[in-house]
Amino acid sequence: MKRIVFTVAGMILFIGILSGILIVLSNITRPLSTVITSTECDPPCWYGIWPGETTSWGASSILLSLEGVSSIDEGTRDFELNRITWKFHRPLGDAFGSTHIKDDRVISISLTTVGSLTISDTFQRLGEPELVLTRVYKSTSRKWVKMILIYPADGYQVEADINLPFGTQDNQVEITTDTPIYRVIYFDPSQYEYLIDRRVLINGLGKTAIDDARPWQGFGRITYEMR
Repeated sequence: MKRIVFTVAGMILFIGILSGILIVLSNITRPLSTVITSTECDPPCWYGIWPGETTSWGASSILLSLEGVSSIDEGTRDFELNRITWKFHRPLGDAFGSTHIKDDRVISISLTTVGSLTISDTFQRLGEPELVLTRVYKSTSRKWVKMILIYPADGYQVEADINLPFGTQDNQVEITTDTPIYRVIYFDPSQYEYLIDRRVLINGLGKTAIDDARPWQGFGRITYEMR
């Protein structure tokens, strides 16, 4: 009997140790979003690029110095705003980045992730948001809720896409600490309304959509409007 007990205990211990090793290895190999790896300055500053302060030349110089950043394009425009766009490669855990530039000053920085960031990661870095806005979108292959977390005074916006089953009649989705983040936008808080008006923030919905934003109530089920 003792031998059986010892054998079972040994198996449980082995499984526990193996699970711990796998967790450590997954954390080591998982690419980290630049939202987390940027520690040179506090948000909304990113790798030394300050929204509202850094010039386009200064931003380009910083981007050229970052490992994993390539395909930098300084010639794009978005309405009357200039843009710098780029791609990320490993070891960085994001896909694309861009800045909007007004009067030769960066006013926003957009970072699109590749599943390398969760809401828990984001909250550890940025804290919890002031407002939440939801919208339902549909294509031929999927239907999803876009959840936009807004920090107007701090200069952050966080977006998560939550897939919905076709035909669902439920108007709630579950928000957990593991919900993956699609994009993070840092911006100059003094340009908040301007960026909404130019459809850079709140997913291009425009000023009227911000009236639908609600105070953030924490994790759990969140109601969205069926449209």
